[in-house]
Amino acid sequence: MRCYISRVENGYTIPAIETLERLAQALQIPLYELFYESDQPIQATVSLKGRARDESWGSSGKHAVYLRKLRNCLGKSNEDGRRLVLSFAQRVAARHRARD
Repeated sequence: MRCYISRVENGYTIPAIETLERLAQALQIPLYELFYESDQPIQATVSLKGRARDESWGSSGKHAVYLRKLRNCLGKSNEDGRRLVLSFAQRVAARHRARD
């Protein structure tokens, strides 16, 4: 709806990632183009493990399903809840790194 798009454009509403995905799909553009302001094409990045970005964890298979479920839950949470989940995940990752 035009009124919703106007509220987003003017900063009165923050759309969920699912909404942004649908908007990008309707415009037939990749999602990143909603955030990327340069005329130059974006360069593919490589993760620390040397894999291309599109081969990273959560890009396909059962991990992608898990990541999509997590994203949906986070989209329904408030900012405090998202901060709590992020803090917990960072602590778990730090403990995992310390053991390796």
